[in-house]
Amino acid sequence: MNHGLDDNYFIVPDEETGAIHFDSVRFRQILDLAEKYGGRPEGAAPGNSLLEGKTLCNSLEILKPEDVAAYRLIYGEEVKYIGYPTKDGGTHYMSPSGMLSIRRSATKEEKEAAAAFLALYLSYEGQLHAAKDINYNLSVRRDVLEEQITSMRSQWHMFYFGDIDIGDNMDIERDKETLLNIIDRAKPESSFPKELWNIISEEREQYMSGSITKDMLIEHLENRIELYLGETN
Repeated sequence: MNHGLDDNYFIVPDEETGAIHFDSVRFRQILDLAEKYGGRPEGAAPGNSLLEGKTLCNSLEILKPEDVAAYRLIYGEEVKYIGYPTKDGGTHYMSPSGMLSIRRSATKEEKEAAAAFLALYLSYEGQLHAAKDINYNLSVRRDVLEEQITSMRSQWHMFYFGDIDIGDNMDIERDKETLLNIIDRAKPESSFPKELWNIISEEREQYMSGSITKDMLIEHLENRIELYLGETN
């Protein structure tokens, strides 16, 4: 329910002043749910709880084309990927498996070397070679991604589900359509800045421990986040 300052469920911006408010019905609903369920040690991992009707939905990652085929086998042919709740409706998100950076003080030669490396890595040959590694995920190149899909394996292992034998249930064209449709509709993942999350976490912990009341929590958050935004804008 949090996709950054511009799209989240519990912060209500003032349309006239631009100030943010936590004292909303939605934020108080979330606090009530946190009190009711937040202390439970067990989570709702993907799997049978959804199939048994005990869970509303599962949050799933697609790291390889084989994952789509496996989910279809596990959840059934009518499995639906609805996306996360956002202000624009259900939305899928893309998240990088790693980040590359170069220091601001890099020399011209160093920047040229970095650019040459990226050009090589993002080339067809570079991506095709990288995709052969078992730890490599989905290629950012459509041509290489389609080759990954075409060469899907029928034997697969998934974190929550163990070994999966897709076997005669392989349907590459159907799974290709599903995966490409998700990717085409997906947006880059976003969230609050780390410093902002730290503020919310600190105040939330005090509230959950009983050190402060709900009204005090809301007041603290509004004051501290307004100060944070004022310093960063």
